[in-house]
Parts: sequence; structure tokens; C-alpha cells
Amino acid sequence: MKRLCFTTLFALGAYSAFAQTTSSTTDVQGIITAIIVLLALLAMVAHMLYENFFRKALRTDYTAAEFRGLRKEQSLGDMTAQEAMEIDSNIDQIIALWGELPNEDGDMVPYPLKHSVVKKSLATLEQAIAAMPTNSRIVERINDANEILNHARKRQFNGSKAMVITAVIVGIVLSAIAGSAEAAISIGVGIALYLLASRSATFLIAAKQQKGGNGTSFLSGIIGGLFMGVATAKTYKTVTTYSDGTTKTETDNSETWISLIFGLVIMVVLSVMLALISVINYLRNYIIYW
Repeated sequence: MKRLCFTTLFALGAYSAFAQTTSSTTDVQGIITAIIVLLALLAMVAHMLYENFFRKALRTDYTAAEFRGLRKEQSLGDMTAQEAMEIDSNIDQIIALWGELPNEDGDMVPYPLKHSVVKKSLATLEQAIAAMPTNSRIVERINDANEILNHARKRQFNGSKAMVITAVIVGIVLSAIAGSAEAAISIGVGIALYLLASRSATFLIAAKQQKGGNGTSFLSGIIGGLFMGVATAKTYKTVTTYSDGTTKTETDNSETWISLIFGLVIMVVLSVMLALISVINYLRNYIIYW
């Protein structure tokens, strides 16, 4: 709870760091605030980098002989039948909470689909490993479960590729118009944060797909809707026939232009706010559901 509260506090202010750190204010309080928020933002980035590239995977190569050796070092004998039965039952209980997904052969296999279930599974398996089981079948079950959990916790980009492409274009255009690279750099930072913050754990993506989701990001839906609005905008033609038999045709494309201008404004706003969107995605993907 403390971790969530702390992260929420600095995450809500992360977006303001971009404005405050690039301003020319000499106000001491403003500078201190900017430094604090910037440090918080760096902590957020460090957390995301750790989760994606440095977090160690769960071991999947335990052996009964290894645990037997550890027990021998502590002057303990092999695990009793009662202890083995208890661990076996605990593993059964967590797997019973898992859902099912088809494997490469199309067969349905157990797979965790909820954050709470993943957490409980990790805790249960940690206890099982700490008990140093010498039963080969239980050790094999631990390795198999760890392998599935490694896959479930692996992160994949689950954001909007269309949003990334749009932001790149907007950054280049704004910088060209302004004659400065500031816009491109600012939006570029937002894109980098978005690419990291939008990497969801595989079990979240799998759960969404199992519920009928098509895998389309919310932002992709917005951008697709804007393009659809432009494509389906109506063109009105007015034909005037004069007494001498001649005609004059007038074309009204105002609906198309209005849709185009509206779409461009929305895309610019989304691109500029990509850093804030990234903070929201970070809270969802790394703090609430990790």
C-alpha cells in the first residue's frame, strides 16, 4: 500500500516535470519541485527498465538431489510422506485457480489469468521451494509451474503502434514549423516512455483475449475512428440549372475539412500528452497489475 501511494503521488506529477524542467523560471520553489518530480520520473523509468530487462526469471531446473544436498547440510533427512502430500495439495490448490489457454497443439492447458492468482502462485511455490522437497514428482511440478509463470510474467508491447507512428509524424511536423527540435525531443521522450509503459504482462494480454478482446489498443481505436470520420465525410453537390439550359455545379467539402481539422487537432493533443498517458499505463501495467 505504501509503495502504491508513493508511486501514485510522483506519477501524477510526472507530466508536469516536462513543462517545469524546460521553463526558464528562477523561482526556487519551482526548481525544487521540478527536481523532485524529475527524480521521481527517473525512478519510474528505472523501475520499468528493471522489470523488462533485469528481473531474474524463476528457476526451472531444480532437482531432488539439489534439495537433498541442502537438507543434508542442515542435518535433515528426506521429506516425509506427510510433508510431500501437503506441498502437493498446495500446488493443486493454486493450479485449480488458473484458467485455461490452448497450447501450440491446440490442447487446453492450465494458465494463470489474474493478477491475484499470479501473486498467490508465486507465494505458494516460494514456500514449496523453501521446504526443500526431495520428492522428484513435486520438484518436477514446481519446475513446470515456474516455467508457466515465467511466460505469464513476460512483458509484451500492448499499446498502439498507430499512436507511436502518429506521434513521430507530429513531432517532426511541429519541429519543422517551429524551426526548433524542442517539440521533437519532448514528444520523443513521450514516445520512449509510452513504449516502456505499455508493455503488459502476458497473462493480462491473454486474459483480455480470452474475454473476446481483439487486441486493439484504445488509442488505436481513437485514431482509427478519426480516419474513418474523414473517409466517410460527405461531399455535397449543388447543381443549378439556368433558363438557357446551362448548369452550374458547386461542391461543398466543408464536412471533410471539419473532420480533417478535428482529427489533426486530436492527434496533436494525444501526441503532446503521450508522457501523461505513459504514466497512466505505468500505474496499470507495473503497479496495479504488474
